[in-house]
Amino acid sequence: MPSGAAPRGVPPPIRQRLSREARVEQLLDVAEHVFAEYGYEATSIERLAKAAGVSRPVVYAHFGSKDGIYLACLRRARRQLDEAVLSAVLGVEDLQERLTAGIDATFAFIEAYPARWAVVYNGVAVSGPVAEEAWRLRLSTVDQIAALIQIATPDTPPRQVEAFAHALSGAVEETERWWRHTPGLSRAEAVRQLSDFAWRGVRVLAEYRRPGGPGVPGGAAGPGGAAPEDSDTAGAGAPEDGDSPDGSSI
Repeated sequence: MPSGAAPRGVPPPIRQRLSREARVEQLLDVAEHVFAEYGYEATSIERLAKAAGVSRPVVYAHFGSKDGIYLACLRRARRQLDEAVLSAVLGVEDLQERLTAGIDATFAFIEAYPARWAVVYNGVAVSGPVAEEAWRLRLSTVDQIAALIQIATPDTPPRQVEAFAHALSGAVEETERWWRHTPGLSRAEAVRQLSDFAWRGVRVLAEYRRPGGPGVPGGAAGPGGAAPEDSDTAGAGAPEDGDSPDGSSI
């Protein structure tokens, strides 16, 4: 890219007077493209100001520092993504359909705001306090995923749901990269493939029954109806066909 050229897709500079709220949004729109294009370290306040068509003091007045405007970009992107997913899944009763709706909402967000997604997940390496805040914001999204799953699978131990939420968040990132780098792969196909994969895990969580719960013979069952290892009945009697002596499937 030639020196001084604006990043691809960056909104044109707005030099007329704007309200404070409008100027903040304009600066964030520009900044997310600059961060996505150049990365965090190579982005300066001067570069951000030039791309936005304002002076450096204007950027400092609204955000205080490069860290400040980067974190503001990150917070806005996270908030909008979380709101999009919540809006898509609320009112969807079927668990599998709810999962697909949430994944599709995520990919719709990626499609509509690629630079915003890049700031959240791709290619913007940060360190120190900025990285710590970025991680906390990331965890808030994972917590939302876990909360939505836990509501639908109340008997499943929270730690299992938390682990699955982290795994699903990572799977979304990798599937997005696959989608972006695979010519001819549609958003609908990427969503379908990821949804089918994720549903297998959610179904196991949904089938969990607490020891002593209703419909559990002997009062002991774990995910998929398997007896937990610490159950008093574990290992009792001869193993059934297809089971190993310790009760686990082989």
